[in-house]
Amino acid sequence: MDIASPCSIDVETTGVKREDTADPRRAKFVCAAVAPHGIVTFSIPKVLPGANVCVHNMPYDAVVLGAWDVNWDDTKILAHIGGHPDTTLKGLQTRLLGRPALHHDEAEERGQVPEYNLYDAINTWDLRPVLYDGLKPETRALYDTLERPLLPLWAKMTMEGSFNLDTPALQAYRTALAEDTEGALSKAEALLPRGRIVSHCTKCDLLRERMEKGQKCGDGENHSWAVPEFDPDLALNLNSPDQLLAAFTDMGLGVRDTGVDTLRLIAHRHPGVRALLDYRTLFKELSTYVEPFLRIAESGRRLGAVWRPTGTWAGGRVASAYPNLMNVPVDLERFFLAPEDGYELLTCDNSTLEVRIAAHVSQDPVLLEACRGGDFHSVMQETLGLPNRAATKVAVFGTLYLGGPAVILEQAQKYNVPMTWAEAQRLHDHVHATLPVYFRWAYQVSEELQGMGLFGLTINVPLGEEKHMQRAAVNARIQPPAGLVTKYQMLALWRVGYWVVRQVHDSVTVAVPRAALADARVEVPRIMEGAAPELDVPIKVEVK
Repeated sequence: MDIASPCSIDVETTGVKREDTADPRRAKFVCAAVAPHGIVTFSIPKVLPGANVCVHNMPYDAVVLGAWDVNWDDTKILAHIGGHPDTTLKGLQTRLLGRPALHHDEAEERGQVPEYNLYDAINTWDLRPVLYDGLKPETRALYDTLERPLLPLWAKMTMEGSFNLDTPALQAYRTALAEDTEGALSKAEALLPRGRIVSHCTKCDLLRERMEKGQKCGDGENHSWAVPEFDPDLALNLNSPDQLLAAFTDMGLGVRDTGVDTLRLIAHRHPGVRALLDYRTLFKELSTYVEPFLRIAESGRRLGAVWRPTGTWAGGRVASAYPNLMNVPVDLERFFLAPEDGYELLTCDNSTLEVRIAAHVSQDPVLLEACRGGDFHSVMQETLGLPNRAATKVAVFGTLYLGGPAVILEQAQKYNVPMTWAEAQRLHDHVHATLPVYFRWAYQVSEELQGMGLFGLTINVPLGEEKHMQRAAVNARIQPPAGLVTKYQMLALWRVGYWVVRQVHDSVTVAVPRAALADARVEVPRIMEGAAPELDVPIKVEVK
């Protein structure tokens, strides 16, 4: 079945695990529905290049259909940039079309998956004009000139993958990291209290917490679990928040949770906490990144993610999953290779992009001048009279989103700047006195939970604690527009022929023929600096 005429398509998929259906590259196709034609097909239709097709939630359907070179429309993105609090298809059809929400599980039980599939396609088709016509002119222009033209690129990046991996080097690193992780575990167990409540199998002595899913006893039968009892010789299970919290209480540390941020604040009070943090860092790197990456490398596949252009509630920012290529530890990127032989990777980063957006929207004269000068942090260091660059970053990033002394101390820890609470309070007051226009603007917009942001973004801050909502309202005027700047840059690079393989926050990575790398190191930053609509301060891009 060939699809060329304007239509909407909805696909139904299945899988053994949740990831199998959430990841379109692993999902098993069931059927596809086409509206307004009223067609349901049980074979994957061929979407012809250039066809006008509307879906809900790109790039999922595009990847399942195996087609990226299409004039895609996306009702989820339309709802997202339009500021709708619920961008799910069911939520939109209920609120905007007055139609009841049907559920897949119920349809499957009744043997009505094709009808359910067609119902979703029809709702997608009918929602498109409602959502598009409901946008303000500036937001409609944002969709037409940026978000919609980028849809094929998100699908292409998801389908093709981003990187080859240096398999031998990654294998060697995995071996060394596993040894370091085991050593960190032993050190943390030795420094923290021992003893915990456990249950053993009365037949094979297996700890219940170590039983794998579906694992039988040695006799082939189910395990027989003894009554849980305290074993003083066993080390704490460092992956159990309940056991750790009980141990910390006995140690007099007085914490309410065992999250990383909390542990960092008390690490100086007990060497076991510091050792626990070291273990967690190594274990996460091993289990979340290195081992999954190695499985991909050994299978001969490229490392790639499912790219999600509606990554955050505020719009602008992108997300990725399976795996999340936006949170990869920097030291692991040395194993990333260009996706084809003869190519090299080139990553360019927007310098202090959020601060430049803040200067533009607030019109603070001190920030504007610093952004127009040479190096922003050098100018601000002199302006604030601070001793070094790290202290300047603490001052700027600790207060930009109305952070108080606690946030400043978090930034101080991040940049290894020794600081007391009193010093953080004085720094907070000093920055506010130096940038009065910015903070007057920030406190004003912190009370405005809805409105229009830069580039036509619709702002609709979700409800929550008042202080969090206030900071989110400031954030919504800065971070999402920064994300849009990066999107404009991706689109500009793609349109002139660059192979865009990744976007991470304020940076873009392209794959460049080795022979053209020297020229690209000059041309790519130039293209990126001029890609977005002009601001009152220059965008500065640096080759990483």
